[in-house]
Amino acid sequence: MRLLACALAALFVQSQALAAPPVHSARAARDVARLPEGDVVPALTAASDGRPVITLRQAVCVFADAEPSAAPYTAKSAEECARINRVTAVAREGGLVRLRVKAGKYHLQVMNTAAPWATGFELKGEHDPSLPRVNGEGIAPGTGKLFPVELTPGEYVYRCPVMQTPAYRLLVEG
Repeated sequence: MRLLACALAALFVQSQALAAPPVHSARAARDVARLPEGDVVPALTAASDGRPVITLRQAVCVFADAEPSAAPYTAKSAEECARINRVTAVAREGGLVRLRVKAGKYHLQVMNTAAPWATGFELKGEHDPSLPRVNGEGIAPGTGKLFPVELTPGEYVYRCPVMQTPAYRLLVEG
């Protein structure tokens, strides 16, 4: 069983290497031409208070925005996702995209689009514990939560602690 999981993970990484990073807008298309391979400028919308909104969509066992070519996972529980992520996370690292935004005040909108259980969200500095942190749980299936945050320059990681997803990366530039 473990050999099968490793073989599937290797195929997954190969398929991800062939995929181009998604482009979400005309402005993003220009920016992507200047970004390191694997970086994506997310599409931003505006909240009622005028802050830009970065939407992060959770699917079963993954954040879809950071793994745009991820094969759909099937799991019946968050615990099963945790097992899947432990087995496949290292092999998937090469196919993850890093999101990139400018420093400023944002809303992070975390949407549970596919997991049939409540999920969570965690954002923190990748190497710098003084960077802003965001934590939240109880994101019910088919819903989302809005987290206001002032992102300062630095490298961040975000994940779902409930499904124990890999650590996805967000680069905030000054």
